[in-house]
Amino acid sequence: MLPCIVTLSGGSGGYTLIRGLVEYPLDITSIATVFDDGGSTGVIRDAYGALPQGDLRRCILAQLRGDPHWRELFTHRFQEKFLDDHSLGNIMLLAAEELWGRERAAATLAKMLGAQGRVLPISTDDSRLIATMDDGSTITGESNIDKRNIRHDARAISRMRLSKRATIHKEAHTALMEAEYIIIGPGDLYTSLVPILLVRGAAETINASPAKLIYVANLMTKPAETANYSTDDFLQAFRTHGLERDITVVVSAHDDIPKNLITTYWEKELATPVRMHDAAAFAHYALRNHTAPLISSRAAAEGIIRHSSHKLGRAIMDIIEENTYGRHLVIDLDDTLAETHLRLQGDVSRISELTLAPHALEFLLSYQGRRVLLSTGDEELQRKKIAHLGIEKFFDAIHIVPTPEAKSLMLASYVKIVGDAKRVDVVGDRVDVEICYGMRLRCRTVRVALPGAHYAHVVPTEEQTPDATVTNFVALMNLLVPS
Repeated sequence: MLPCIVTLSGGSGGYTLIRGLVEYPLDITSIATVFDDGGSTGVIRDAYGALPQGDLRRCILAQLRGDPHWRELFTHRFQEKFLDDHSLGNIMLLAAEELWGRERAAATLAKMLGAQGRVLPISTDDSRLIATMDDGSTITGESNIDKRNIRHDARAISRMRLSKRATIHKEAHTALMEAEYIIIGPGDLYTSLVPILLVRGAAETINASPAKLIYVANLMTKPAETANYSTDDFLQAFRTHGLERDITVVVSAHDDIPKNLITTYWEKELATPVRMHDAAAFAHYALRNHTAPLISSRAAAEGIIRHSSHKLGRAIMDIIEENTYGRHLVIDLDDTLAETHLRLQGDVSRISELTLAPHALEFLLSYQGRRVLLSTGDEELQRKKIAHLGIEKFFDAIHIVPTPEAKSLMLASYVKIVGDAKRVDVVGDRVDVEICYGMRLRCRTVRVALPGAHYAHVVPTEEQTPDATVTNFVALMNLLVPS
């Protein structure tokens, strides 16, 4: 069976994502927000009471893989008289709604045109966006929120709501519950992405879904919505509006935006690049940060900062393939992740003195693969250490064994399950335990010799010499995390 993907997005960012995904054999369902009210969509909405077509049209267009003339025809926009500025795609969606009803219109039209997957609205109920600003005032309507000039209106958005209750489309609910991966973004935070969470039952369904949740971070802020936002601020906005679960993976660009474009965007729009400012804040909302080259070189040459659909699709596929073909981290706790040279000797009262090694959290967030914590000692004590350090959620599995011998057996069992020792990274401080065991199994081994750690002074024998030795987690990231 093909991997089952659901995209939640809007605008040009959603189109770019879907165009990248259709290059691969995937079962794709694109769920669009339906609260826009500007341009051709707004005119048709007001005149016919139709469901807003803009994002549905983009989703269908992005999924078309056949005759390119269909794409050209679907995007054709009339230039004069009573059809001025209306796209044929919007008119076709209006006709589909009148013929087959709101529930079936987008999906039926997408199928007729040969779209690779399904296209659904998040809701078929009519409602409008209302933004509550930081001074308590409100702005109604997607176009009014989206296009205000912050040079003259410096108010910031504090919360979003709908003018009338909208309920999740039944098929959208089913798709989210059956998905293996749910991808949010890229797109305007408060007028494309957060509105999906405002629909009754949508946030609850995403929270309950067994799917892995991926968020594609925006490249630039949008001053009318997200002035000076970092990635952490975007994630906090999702949490504020009902997304209670952690994001499994955040996909962000590691390639540099040309400085001249940063200057141009600031001078024209007051827009700035979106970056992760605080690893601890980021870790409160997400489990991992997957970085990759994502910026479109062609668009940059034209003075536009935009994701490349091909690069974005490849990044998503890398994440999907990691579950089957990717790397596996098996890492120790004491004197590796945690600075425990205090040697607690079973004294639970001193657990509060434990700290993560510097940059250990950044390493866990950036490691691209499955993560397993394998620790030796008293299970109750080790569990209390893990809880105090707040790292449990970053691991796919945690195993605590009583003796080094049991650790050897557990590691051997795990490598057997993976099926390829070369894809397993064994990281720890003891050359006579995890490093030695990993070497026997032919895993990649890295010794962490933190300054002051209990075993940092031990000189390994020839059969205990790991593939690499590091003294800090910055060096470990440089070694195990692709740049």
